[in-house]
Amino acid sequence: SSGINAEWPLRPGDEDNKKLNDTVDDLQDIIDNLKADVDRLDQTVVDKQNQINDLKDTTSDLEKDLAEAKDEEDKLKDDIAELEKEMDEKQKQLDDAKAENEQLRDEVDNIKIDCDALGQEIEKLNEYIKDLEESLKEEKLANDDLEAENDKIKEENVKLKDQVTDQKDDMDKLADIVADLENDIVEGDKENAELQGDV
Repeated sequence: SSGINAEWPLRPGDEDNKKLNDTVDDLQDIIDNLKADVDRLDQTVVDKQNQINDLKDTTSDLEKDLAEAKDEEDKLKDDIAELEKEMDEKQKQLDDAKAENEQLRDEVDNIKIDCDALGQEIEKLNEYIKDLEESLKEEKLANDDLEAENDKIKEENVKLKDQVTDQKDDMDKLADIVADLENDIVEGDKENAELQGDV
C-alpha cells in the first residue's frame, strides 16, 4: 500500500473538508470490501478443508472395502482349494468303490458346480476390487488438488489481510490529518469571532 501524500491548505474551507470526507469514505469502502474478501476467503478455506476431510473419509472407506474384498477373495480361494481336495478324495473313493459309483459321481458333479459358481464370484470380486482401486486413485488425486488449492487460498488470504493492515495505517494517518484540520477550523472560527468583535 502506498503512503498518503497530500498538501493540505493552511486555511481549509468547506470544500476542503468535503474532499477530505469523500476521501475518507472512499478508503472506508476499500477497507470494507477488503474485509468482505477476507471473510469470504476464510469461509472458502473452511469449505475446502471440509471437502478434504470428506474425501479422506471416503478414501478410508474405500480402503476398508478393498481390504474386505481381498479377504473375501482369499476365503473363496481357500474354499475352492478345500472343495478341489474333497473332489479328489471323492474321485479316489469312486475308483476304490465301484459299488458307490453313481452316488459318488453325483457328489463330484455338485462339487464342480460349486467350484464354477465360486469361480464366477471370484471374477466378479476381481472386477469390484479393480473398480475400488480406480476410485481410490481418483479420490487421492482429487484430495491432492484440493489441498493445493487450499494452500493457494490461504496465501491469498494472508496477502489480503496485509493489505487491510496497510489501509488501516493509511486511515490512521488520515485521522491525524483530520484532527489537525479540525483544530485549524476551530482556531479560524475563534479568529473570525475576534475580528468581528473588534469591528
